Amino acid sequence: MADTQEPPHLPLAELVVSVERHGHLDNILNYVRSIHDCIDPDMFRIPRGRLEDLCWCFERDEGDDHTGFTVMVSYDDLFMLEIITSAAYEYSLRKSTGRRVDGITNLGFEDVLKWLARARNQLFTSKTP
Repeated sequence: MADTQEPPHLPLAELVVSVERHGHLDNILNYVRSIHDCIDPDMFRIPRGRLEDLCWCFERDEGDDHTGFTVMVSYDDLFMLEIITSAAYEYSLRKSTGRRVDGITNLGFEDVLKWLARARNQLFTSKTP
């Protein structure tokens, strides 16, 4: 009989998401969802199930463009969001993809990436006893 191990419990922290970043993340996640089959897995390893879970967490309600929110995330969640954002940025620059992410500029991508890295650092690596 093989020993099965449960994955270790990942600590969670509360991430505050502004209205603007909520919109950017929703657009980025939906873009990557739409091109997922075209993404080179050697460049960006994005499991479809994980992508779908994150899409669900950051999905905007129809007509609700005026609220931010808080969400419980793990270090791995934030790291995966960085990978997804990097993939969206990379593929939105390619003519072969045919389109860019709705409503986000190159500076917008850079802002989201910096914010995610800063949040990951503040929430998980800079805690002092």
